[in-house]
Amino acid sequence: MGSSNPKEREEAARKIGSTFSELENKDQAWKDLVALTKDPDSHVQRGMAGALLLEFQYLTDKDQASKDLMMELTKDPNSYVRWGAASALGSAFQYVTDKDQAWKDLLALAKDQDSEVRRRTAEALGSAFQYLPDKDQASKDLLALTKDQNRDVRWGAASALGSAFQYLPDKDQAWKDLLALLKDEVSYVQSVAKDALGSTFQYLSDKDQASKDLLTLTKDQNSYVRWRAADALSSAFQYLPDKDQAWKDLLALTKDEDSNVRWRA
Repeated sequence: MGSSNPKEREEAARKIGSTFSELENKDQAWKDLVALTKDPDSHVQRGMAGALLLEFQYLTDKDQASKDLMMELTKDPNSYVRWGAASALGSAFQYVTDKDQAWKDLLALAKDQDSEVRRRTAEALGSAFQYLPDKDQASKDLLALTKDQNRDVRWGAASALGSAFQYLPDKDQAWKDLLALLKDEVSYVQSVAKDALGSTFQYLSDKDQASKDLLTLTKDQNSYVRWRAADALSSAFQYLPDKDQAWKDLLALTKDEDSNVRWRA
């Protein structure tokens, strides 16, 4: 850790993260990672940020580690440190001792000026959602991130919606936002939204309307939307109230003019 070579310090940070559960003195390893947030080399900072995704539950002094995360790392002027802290908060939220403060810090990070920090925060909200104290506000903030101007943030938010959907208080609004993301201008955002639509269908109270929404998408003029709708139909099929109509729509898609749509169907 005290090497003058930045590459060696970067590798040390990554090694701590990958072997953390096996280390004998985990509290000291945590202190070393926190110290690396002040390293002058950006590559070291990046390695540290990834290493923060450690097995938080193995720390004996969770109070101090929580304070380090919330009082220092989430407010660090370096964006690498902030996105590492956001990711760490998401994976460690259930073990953080002060969940109210951790929640406030996630809220602040959701509005960070750096798009990568916002993306990591969106994913963190998805991982931590079931443990959040204010799910109504968390839901609003997560849904707001689905409309972020940055494509990667929207992608992270779509993924988070899929993992948090069963705990969302307003599933109908979340479903509408996922439908909108399926028509996103960016293909990989559409892809994640498609996966989320298929996996979340079972949790909807109004499956009749949701089924109509999916079947409408199979007739969209955009071929990308049609073939992603076909995928979503496949994942959600067992929960569809009108399987006969869904089957007819899938058959129709096998005759679509676009080869990708026919292949997916």
